[in-house]
Formats: sequence, C-alpha cells, structure tokens
Amino acid sequence: MYSYSGNNTTITDATGKWKTRTVDGSGNLITVTEPDPANPTTATFVTNYTYDVVNRLVQVSMPRYGIPRSARLRTPVRISRAKPTLKLEP
Repeated sequence: MYSYSGNNTTITDATGKWKTRTVDGSGNLITVTEPDPANPTTATFVTNYTYDVVNRLVQVSMPRYGIPRSARLRTPVRISRAKPTLKLEP
C-alpha cells in the first residue's frame, strides 16, 4: 500500500513493514526512514542522500546506533527519475 503526503511516500506491505521516502523539489530521493529492526515500535533508521548542484548523487549517510556511516562517491552519479522500488526485507 502506498500513502502520499506532500513530498513523502510511505510504502507498507501486507505484514505491516513500512518505509517512508522523501524527495526534494527536483524529485531527488533525499531520505528513507524505516523502523529499527531491533526496536521497530519505537526507533527508526534514516538514510540521507546528498546531491550536487546539477542533481548528481554525491553522498549517502546511514547512521546506525549512534555510529556515523557515510559514503562519498568519487564520481557523482545521475539517478534515474523512474519511480524507485523500495524492497521491504523480511
């Protein structure tokens, strides 16, 4: 099931697992929010995406359990504007 609110789309599967994605005004995916598997009722994980001035992905940040995790791309990449699919892992 898809639920839309402004620039946010929440995807929920039949078992209740969900992810929320947020896009900016240019359609770039800027965040994905999902439940923390260790504590799904009260905590979430947020993955952030950063783009350069010509909308190429340059960094992905995935802090988990207070540990900053980030990857900066050596070569910026252009992301397709096709509707992305978020796979909900079991």
